[in-house]
Amino acid sequence: MHNGRRLTVFFLVALLLLSCFSTEATALEAVPSVRGENILLVNTNTDRVVYSKNADEKIYPGGMVKIMTAILVLENIPDLDLEITVYDSALQGISGLTTAGLKKGEVISIRNLLYCMLLRSGADACNVLAEQVSGSTEEFVKLMNQKAAQIGCTNTQYTNTHGLDDDQQYTTAEDLYKIARYAMKTPGFMEIADTQYKQIPKTNLTGTRYYYHNNYMIVSSSAAKVDEYYYRYANGILSGSTPNSGYCVIASAQKNEVGYVCIVMNSERDAETKQRYSFIDAKALLEYAYDNYSYECIIKEKESVAEAPVELASTTDTIVLTAKENLYSLIPSEIEPSDLERVVTHEQDLVAPIEKDTQLGEVVFRYDGVEYGRMALVAQKSVERSTVLYIIDGIGRFLTSTWFRVGIIALVLLVVLYFVLTIYINRRRRTRRIRAAKRRSRQRYRRPRN
Repeated sequence: MHNGRRLTVFFLVALLLLSCFSTEATALEAVPSVRGENILLVNTNTDRVVYSKNADEKIYPGGMVKIMTAILVLENIPDLDLEITVYDSALQGISGLTTAGLKKGEVISIRNLLYCMLLRSGADACNVLAEQVSGSTEEFVKLMNQKAAQIGCTNTQYTNTHGLDDDQQYTTAEDLYKIARYAMKTPGFMEIADTQYKQIPKTNLTGTRYYYHNNYMIVSSSAAKVDEYYYRYANGILSGSTPNSGYCVIASAQKNEVGYVCIVMNSERDAETKQRYSFIDAKALLEYAYDNYSYECIIKEKESVAEAPVELASTTDTIVLTAKENLYSLIPSEIEPSDLERVVTHEQDLVAPIEKDTQLGEVVFRYDGVEYGRMALVAQKSVERSTVLYIIDGIGRFLTSTWFRVGIIALVLLVVLYFVLTIYINRRRRTRRIRAAKRRSRQRYRRPRN
């Protein structure tokens, strides 16, 4: 017996330890350590923020300004194969910045200028394109600020087309996400932003140009010597650095139809190894996101969720509420959609008739106090009204209505008034009759004197 008890205790302890290990295996990993000062990691399927660090803090945008410049070029110049001439005015004020080596009088296409801008980070290409759109860089900057406001940026202001540090030019990681998402939906942008390598044909003044993308996370070729930054699921967008913005990258990624945008601003470069921690941070955060979160359908279209009482219906006392459509959400990989708590609210005092698919409520999905989505609830089918119940209800409502009560009170008052008046009038009549009788009686007893 003693040995049997020992075995039982040993077995229970082993089960407890195994359960502990199992729990740890499914728990979310710790967010990797990052060096960037302003960071935002967002799932693009749901716009859910996975990681944020000083994302609402005003910062210098640096080279990320070029994304807005590209947006406006793509929206205002439909023919990307249009060839234009480089003017001297576009080459002014860019000393010390990265350029594509454009020359006064050079003829080059809009498309190739976009590659010079987004792959090479050429400040000269930014100005040439801006002049083509607006006539001058000053007018183009006005357009940039108008567009930022239109997109919904509340903490962004531009003073130039390329990102040269300026105390009056600022943004936030949150606004950069809005701009990046807008750009990704702009036709033609991702085709350029996802190009690892581009050979730009010679022009009338220069030879062939060869450019790798400045976002080394999408460059797989060992010739570029950036293999340590390469991330197989990355597909854009832009990197850059200035003294005040630090080393920056806006990296997009796509894996099995699940997308992310990772923004790293104000990062560092190792003085000895020359490593750019902006790329290292972004890669680590993207790997963390794909390892720890999954994009799941948490409720299906027409799935029954709840029942609600309905009055005056001809054939039923309740109505079934179903999900209006499929709802997908980004949830921790450790939980299943069935683990999410469902909080249902619906309209009270439902009354027939009710049409099919009429929105009657909402279901909210939560786990450990965190909301993971909400979906409208609609009527599963139409509910007809009972004529008899409707008439009875109408009578009942009338009998209990304020107007009916007022009418009853008025009627009672009229009846009382009628009786009071009747009594008063009868008394007056009786009094008159009595007085008349007395007068007649006095007249009879008065004898005429002879």
